[in-house]
Amino acid sequence: MKVLNALLITMSICAVAVFIHGCKKTEKINELIITEDVSQRVKKALAENPEMGRIILPVNEKVQGHWEDGKGNIITTLKGSNAKARLYECASAADVAWPPGATLVSIGQDYNCNQGYKLTFTFNISISVNLRQSFICSGTTNTSKGRIRIKNNTSGATLYSDLAIPVTSITDLGDDINTGGDNALFKVVYTTQWIPFANFDPSQNPLITSSVYTATDCCLLPVFATAYTSGSLTPSNTNPYLRVDPISYLSGTLPITAGSIANRAQFLGYGNIVFASSCPTPPGGYPERQEIQVRLVGQTNWKTIAPQLGTWNVSPFGNLNPFVATTTVGAAGDQRGTIGMFDAYYVPDKDCYQNPGPIHGNYQVQWRNKKVSVVPFVNGPWSTP
Repeated sequence: MKVLNALLITMSICAVAVFIHGCKKTEKINELIITEDVSQRVKKALAENPEMGRIILPVNEKVQGHWEDGKGNIITTLKGSNAKARLYECASAADVAWPPGATLVSIGQDYNCNQGYKLTFTFNISISVNLRQSFICSGTTNTSKGRIRIKNNTSGATLYSDLAIPVTSITDLGDDINTGGDNALFKVVYTTQWIPFANFDPSQNPLITSSVYTATDCCLLPVFATAYTSGSLTPSNTNPYLRVDPISYLSGTLPITAGSIANRAQFLGYGNIVFASSCPTPPGGYPERQEIQVRLVGQTNWKTIAPQLGTWNVSPFGNLNPFVATTTVGAAGDQRGTIGMFDAYYVPDKDCYQNPGPIHGNYQVQWRNKKVSVVPFVNGPWSTP
């Protein structure tokens, strides 16, 4: 489900296909005129929100961790007391039954053909004390930071390292239900600088390892640090069906002007984002299609957008509807509910699965990469709303 991580949009849900490749189009759709340079809108959106082009690589690797004293020394015992006993002075006895633990949830990948890759690491940490960006203990400031090492997976040689990456956010996610609520769950995120392509040269068999060092509000146990992860896929060899590629959502203006479609909301495939950045096809290539689902905020069930749109005449392409199967449902080539890499889908003012329409509201969107040329279909992981 998601990269627009939580995407709330005000729109009516259905779509019409207009195929673009960054150039200006003027097409007639049911006598409605489109005159819009979509690539300029995408470029503007990228400039305002560079994360819009971020690929997500789900990892979900559990990582061991340990307490430190803020000087790099691991805390195991002190004056005959173990680390858990020391927690009693920082947390209630009921909240120290579970040891801390960490999971590398995902790696975000920003790609720039002139600069290389920028990587964003997201960890979830289950712990009995609070995590802080920084915290002062006995006059010493402990500061949370991320770490990355890219190493040659054959020789073990370090190709790149940065051991002091600022943590951009620490979010309290509430009680960790896997510990019966004893621990709290914190999301910790950090992003590297641009890392040159040379550090991801496939001939070096590169492997990304990462860890996170977090300050706590417990001065008896002032730092929790994770071990390095076992290693993750590098951008140069990622399979598009193991990752979440972004889509672009360009919001429309409401109310929609009668007889005009140019100011309506649009979904655009990942290829439009890459094209707008003036970069070639990213390493690992594109997926065939991207499947999109939506739901009203507060609802449980996801719906494929525009299943009842019907056929529109899109000159000069003929009768097209990307959300109606062009072959037997479920058979190879069934593109129902998907978009192509360079497709733009304008959202009309009629809501297609709620009756009567139009109905506008806050919707969540999820999407995934999809290969439909083979059966069974190859599905990537869902984005996260």
